[in-house]
Amino acid sequence: MPIQQVQDKQKIIIFDFMRTLYDPERKSVMNGAQELLEKLSAKGFALFLVSTENKTRIDLIKRSGIAQFFTRIIFTPKKTSANFIRLMHNYPHDPKQSFVVGDRVRGEIKIGNLCGYQTIWIQNGKFRSEVPRSANEVPDYIVFELKEIMQLIG
Repeated sequence: MPIQQVQDKQKIIIFDFMRTLYDPERKSVMNGAQELLEKLSAKGFALFLVSTENKTRIDLIKRSGIAQFFTRIIFTPKKTSANFIRLMHNYPHDPKQSFVVGDRVRGEIKIGNLCGYQTIWIQNGKFRSEVPRSANEVPDYIVFELKEIMQLIG
């Protein structure tokens, strides 16, 4: 997969995969995922994917048809702020002008907030009823479909 170069202080977007870009119940990418990634890439965002590591997930991402949009895909046993901090050091960017997109307020949204990113919660699917338990879990933005992200970031 081609690696895009990240310029100094570029804007980035870190995506979760499962239930954010991929629907495991339908066994396909979410409606509008490819179009969103194309538009964000065209706008100059460097896109990253952080996903829980397992063999089936790695194969699934490769087969999904969206892997080519990402500057880097990071697989980790558990998502932590350390993953995002490492990313911040390896790819110079401004977190305040960048985003984390995920379906879990207790996961990606909390980590994104702790690292100083703007956060977008996809409130849809299995975790749509998850309620923030602390200020760190409150997203900056809530959307119900991926296509709404372009209206936010535009």
